[in-house]
Amino acid sequence: MNVALANLYPFTPGEQVGPHVSVSVLWLYTVRGRGRIELPEGGWSLAPGDVVCLPEGCPRWYHADADEPFTLIGVHASEQPGLPKHRLLAPWPVTPAPASRGELRHDTNGYLRSAAERLALWFNQHDSTDRTAGLKAWLAVLQVEWQQVLRAPAIDQRLGAVTAWMHLHFARQLARSDLAERAGMAESTFAALFRDLYGESPMQYLIAVRIERAKELLATTADSIPQVAAACGFSDPPHFARMFKRHTKKTATAFRRSRRRL
Repeated sequence: MNVALANLYPFTPGEQVGPHVSVSVLWLYTVRGRGRIELPEGGWSLAPGDVVCLPEGCPRWYHADADEPFTLIGVHASEQPGLPKHRLLAPWPVTPAPASRGELRHDTNGYLRSAAERLALWFNQHDSTDRTAGLKAWLAVLQVEWQQVLRAPAIDQRLGAVTAWMHLHFARQLARSDLAERAGMAESTFAALFRDLYGESPMQYLIAVRIERAKELLATTADSIPQVAAACGFSDPPHFARMFKRHTKKTATAFRRSRRRL
């Protein structure tokens, strides 16, 4: 499959265009503004980062929001050589088609946008062997990232289940391998995905959960500091003291005194 066209599709506020159909697979990446893509059987409201992929021959109608410009990047991919053949259709019947066509996904990390922008850039450069090679390379990236976006919600759900479990079982002696096993992932994969999602390592996250619980116990109980440390999963009181001061900028004793004066 080759790129047949890759370009910006700018719409003015309130503009409506279509219905169109073309002999190509079509990705539509929302760069700015809001609008709708309508199909005979329904459609989607789009905001920046939303991406629609429509199969070959799928009719669509573009509706820009009345309040702001609406800009898409359109990437057509086809087995047929040359530019995609567009046809303007008569308005479709009111009766909806029985099956939905096309998919909507959200590009949380912006990887699809990077690929779509690069495709549009390569396509609008002078025709050359280099351009053709670049288009093929960036189409491959777009196709891979499209599949990754589909996987992202499932990954987020698995990591979210692990963090929820950590909040319930923070006092246990846990290793990173234990958490990876609970997520059903290889340890290195789990650690990398966790850091991407939460901005810190799994063990840093666990320590932060333990420190929050320690602050509660120091403020609301008369337990000794070693007892608080043990109740929060710290088997080594000096380690607890170092972690507590790193997170709160106070010693545990100073923190308890400040809470009791409130």
